[in-house]
Amino acid sequence: MRRVLIAVLVAVTAVSALFLTAGTASGTDDERVVRMARPTWDTGWFQA
Repeated sequence: MRRVLIAVLVAVTAVSALFLTAGTASGTDDERVVRMARPTWDTGWFQA
């Protein structure tokens, strides 16, 4: 169970970093990244 939680945390961190670095990406890619990163907003980890 702990491995699953760590994997989720790593994935969320990677997606958030990707979203921050891809700020000027194309529209479709940007929308997809936003949908992936959205759950992190609720936890307060993602700062826009």
